[in-house]
Amino acid sequence: LEPILAQVFCVFRHVEACLLDMTALRRFCVRKPAGWSRAFASSADDFLRQGQYGHAVDYAERTFPDFPTADQEGRRQWHSFAKSVLDNQGGMRRMYDYQIVSKSLARANYDAAAFWTKFVAKGMTVIGDTRIEDNNMESLVDVAGAIARVRLKDIGFFTVFVERARSAMHNDEEMPPGRVAQFASVISSVKLRDPQAYFAVGQRVIEDPASFSTDDLIRIMASLGNVDYQFEELTRTIGRHLHPQVLELPHEQRVELAFAYGHIGIRHDTFFKTIVKDLLSAYDEYQKGVAIGAREEDLSALRERLYSVRSMALIVDAMITLKMYRERTAWWDKKADFLQLAAMIESQCDDDVVAKMDGRDLAAVAHCMHFSKRYDPGLVRRMVNRYKVLLDGSILDGEQEWLSKFFTHISLTGVRKRKQDLVLQPYAQWLCKNATALELSEVCNLLRRMADLGFDNHEFYKAFIPFFYDNMQELGMADVGCIVDSFNKVKLHNDVMGDRFFYKLGLHFQDQVVLKSGETSKKVQRIG
Repeated sequence: LEPILAQVFCVFRHVEACLLDMTALRRFCVRKPAGWSRAFASSADDFLRQGQYGHAVDYAERTFPDFPTADQEGRRQWHSFAKSVLDNQGGMRRMYDYQIVSKSLARANYDAAAFWTKFVAKGMTVIGDTRIEDNNMESLVDVAGAIARVRLKDIGFFTVFVERARSAMHNDEEMPPGRVAQFASVISSVKLRDPQAYFAVGQRVIEDPASFSTDDLIRIMASLGNVDYQFEELTRTIGRHLHPQVLELPHEQRVELAFAYGHIGIRHDTFFKTIVKDLLSAYDEYQKGVAIGAREEDLSALRERLYSVRSMALIVDAMITLKMYRERTAWWDKKADFLQLAAMIESQCDDDVVAKMDGRDLAAVAHCMHFSKRYDPGLVRRMVNRYKVLLDGSILDGEQEWLSKFFTHISLTGVRKRKQDLVLQPYAQWLCKNATALELSEVCNLLRRMADLGFDNHEFYKAFIPFFYDNMQELGMADVGCIVDSFNKVKLHNDVMGDRFFYKLGLHFQDQVVLKSGETSKKVQRIG
């Protein structure tokens, strides 16, 4: 038996080596698909032609690189796959097909707007047909989540989606509590401010808040914050349900709830005092433990109570938004606690901490520095460099949403707005390429803040003049003010640009003043 066992052992070692090298195994199976599983067919196109959409997307996800970081060949593969999806979309007769294809492409961050527009338009015959057996809310919410992920605000699709969700809102089988929270999160991510939709979500929560998990309730609060929508009865219901157990919640949930309150604009002084005092007491106890040389086991237990820097920054950001940073009362000295938190945030923002922050965290820290009047040039420089790295990722990650707020507060820190040691050229290049990924008001504000910080490249500012001409009717009075301030700051006057641009801005500003005032000039008639 010994020779036989030796041969068996060799075979097993060979199989193990092949399994470890999955790339070689896949190539072998692709070269010789006959007799093997369908999962190893020659290409994704073959699967699509055969109507095997699940296998097609599985093959694409395993074989192609992530779209934003792909090289030219990888992008070509994804574009070819997307074209094949459109060519074979006529065979998609089930909602499940749309569900798996859309989720797969969204996971890969495939953000070609032309593809998604055509894909959704062609699919409306299936998506809108409730007679299809698997056309249920589970699959529809997944498809909507994928479409929201790639930032396609298709009005036709989301109208159907919201109507279906509202009609099924009180059906526990179609819309369980987790799916209700997912629905609210999806429509808020595309900034869909539909009062009837949020009212339906609110009524469902108010009827039975106990059926929703803590995560679900906080997601719903965050959704209201994303669109700045106030629903007082809903927020009171969620507050009554969560506040008594606030210190039992994980830190992340406490922070997300506080941040949502800040966005919505609702002051819960007792809630904020509870978490701020818990934060400060945890820090004081840890410092005392270190000072007296406590055992490592005790210090480890104390470390678990500590809040991260990003958590502290988000709490302080909400306090500033709610104007809870300058009051002194016998019940709570908010100003003293705010200043202590600001000092803790600044002292703990080392290179490793900043390197782990996202755009929202950086904007919150900048907000804190501005209002606490604490300016650290080294920290500002690290934060600006960190945000450059974040913007190099995919637009779908949403880091650009906090860029305008970040630059606003960075420019207002310190004694002077102008900061010569910041390298802003990469931001200028990014903004020229991705201006359409931002709100128009954010673009105007960014130009002004870059001018405040000392970026005075005339060609950069002049490049936006056609963009502002094209969007002139969408500009508000504040936007016009930002444009004029930024151009004046870098000394781009009429003698360089001509009179027409500022003349058009002036006319539009006057029109906006008339619209805002609600009054028009009275007609003067001659009598006699």
